[in-house]
Amino acid sequence: MGLEQELAAFRADFIRIASQGRVALYEAKLRISFAQGRAIDVGDEAPGFDLPGINGSRVVLDDLLRLGPVVLTFYRGGWCPYCNLQLRAYQAALLDRASRVREGAEDALAPLPNLKRQFETIDARPAVARARAGGQDHAFKQVRDEEAKRALFPSNYPPAA
Repeated sequence: MGLEQELAAFRADFIRIASQGRVALYEAKLRISFAQGRAIDVGDEAPGFDLPGINGSRVVLDDLLRLGPVVLTFYRGGWCPYCNLQLRAYQAALLDRASRVREGAEDALAPLPNLKRQFETIDARPAVARARAGGQDHAFKQVRDEEAKRALFPSNYPPAA
């Protein structure tokens, strides 16, 4: 399932299980917190930026562009299910195409040490090894299962007895 379908399915589930007021409140908060009228569109030239990075480093758009194309996305935080679906889709696409990210590079993720470290951490998890060993036959939990709904929307469910 592609990202757009995952987002639509998640939104449909959210609307189905959350109270009408909660859906309206969440969507209103999202609109307020994100100045969509000032957002650039896919393919538009992004304004230059120089932002603080990890461990005191700087993230400068012009420096990144010298390395090649840049994917710039808006990530609100780990608490945002829509953002996490988008991030997972980007991670999957990057892993799937890592050999083409930096054509000719011996290590495709060498210019991105923080991302490389994050993927190595994920790859070291036993669950990842089991999933790879199981191939396509492995049944992963869906975001829409009962346990996930209770975790994502605890106020919609009574406390467990």
